[in-house]
Amino acid sequence: MSGALGFARRHPDALAVIAIVGLALLFKLGFALRVAPFIAKDSQAYFLPAWDLVHGGAFQLGLRRTPAYPLFLAGALLLAGDDLRGIVLLQHLLGVGTAVLAYWLGRLAFGRGVGLGAGALVAISAPLVTYEHYLLTETLFTFMVTASLVALLAAWRRGSARLWLVGGLLVGLSTLVKPIGQVFLPLALLAPIVAASPWRHTTWAGASAARSAPTPPVPTPPAPRPPPPGPRSLALRSLATAPLLVLVGYGLAVAPWTIRNQLVYDLASPSTFGRTLIARTASYDRGFQFYDPASPPADPAQARALQIIQRGADRNESDGTIATRLRQELDLDPIEVNALMRDAALGAIARQPLYFVQGSLLFGLRIFNGTEIRLRDHESERKDVVWEDRTRGLLTAARSEDDARVASGLLRWYQPAEYAPLPLMLFAVGLLAALARPAWRPALLPGFTVAALVLASAALNGPQERYRYPVDPALTVVALGGVAGLIALAGAVARRVGGRARMPRTAPTPATLGRAAGPS
Repeated sequence: MSGALGFARRHPDALAVIAIVGLALLFKLGFALRVAPFIAKDSQAYFLPAWDLVHGGAFQLGLRRTPAYPLFLAGALLLAGDDLRGIVLLQHLLGVGTAVLAYWLGRLAFGRGVGLGAGALVAISAPLVTYEHYLLTETLFTFMVTASLVALLAAWRRGSARLWLVGGLLVGLSTLVKPIGQVFLPLALLAPIVAASPWRHTTWAGASAARSAPTPPVPTPPAPRPPPPGPRSLALRSLATAPLLVLVGYGLAVAPWTIRNQLVYDLASPSTFGRTLIARTASYDRGFQFYDPASPPADPAQARALQIIQRGADRNESDGTIATRLRQELDLDPIEVNALMRDAALGAIARQPLYFVQGSLLFGLRIFNGTEIRLRDHESERKDVVWEDRTRGLLTAARSEDDARVASGLLRWYQPAEYAPLPLMLFAVGLLAALARPAWRPALLPGFTVAALVLASAALNGPQERYRYPVDPALTVVALGGVAGLIALAGAVARRVGGRARMPRTAPTPATLGRAAGPS
């Protein structure tokens, strides 16, 4: 017993990681071994290229897809064989790694207590364990975003050039998992600038006290001395080079795929956003106008395309259905369809910018609040999927009622949507605490990353609640930081009130005693 206590005192981080891994394995394996893998409409678009690559075929991705997740699936097929259950089991183990990363993210941002709470909540999160069971990008993207934040916060704390480079590389790899990761890059470039600036040590209370204090007399200045080299020169050097290192790391990851897209599609971008913008403006929204009969475009082909999009929006058709109609009726290739959909969506947004901003904020709020995770909803989704013959034999759906009951019970352990809007409120408090307290200021990076990715997903894709789950570890860290901030504030208030109560009264002087007695 004394040996275990000694180990805990000497290695608290190791003990915390062991506890989080044990909890995550208990929870995730209990779910994974009882439920058949979940399949969505997009699953086949990622799985078939991986299957073909492993079985001697060509690695062919659609125009909208990035390569990281299909390559991950190919590696999983090599490790687990042709068994979807083995693939999702590996994804659950990756989820265990995400829980450990959440601990380190909280540890770097607010301290060990917040890290332990974040790691535990991520380990038993119902949304995260559910999407670890899908053949979708969410699990790998969650891991990569959290790993990127850990590397960047470690670089912030230590001032390490190597860690800034690694952070940029991980941001680039995140972009190759989901193109929305490009939104992360400006924040990653800004982080080393803030980390090297004097503001990182400035407190609001100290600044206001300095402004309100009386100006002391100015002493005679001593003879000027040459400034000593040291932290300031190092900070200036970091300010100049660290953002460049982040950009170089990002480029090392993204540049090869961008060059490939330029050569194959004449499109210098990791991915495309034409269909996603139409999904946002035409499928999830009803207020945008794409075609105005009173002032049609001069080009008949463009006018016909806008009519097709407008008809799809009026009929509540999906972006895929609208893309198919454009391709068939106008005889266009996928690249032309993407460009046409992108231009049509951007034109509609330009005509109604305030409406677009309002809708994006409302969609972002829906994503933040999330939705309840129910086992039957995700099991029934496979009914709408048409799986190709060569891989249809991999699908399994059999399960017992006992297994379903246990799995549903596990999903009740922690459902963030049940507490909405409390997580969002605590998240806002956590951002304010990070602004106010210099020791917590690195937490601004995960906080603003959560806000940027959620709002960008709402603006570019629509109100899909699953778009929040990749930033759930960072959201949990900042929300628990809000709890820590409230506790610290309550403690400061209690100490101040207690200090006033214990303050001794001023002893009476002879003059005051005489005034109190009055004239004789």
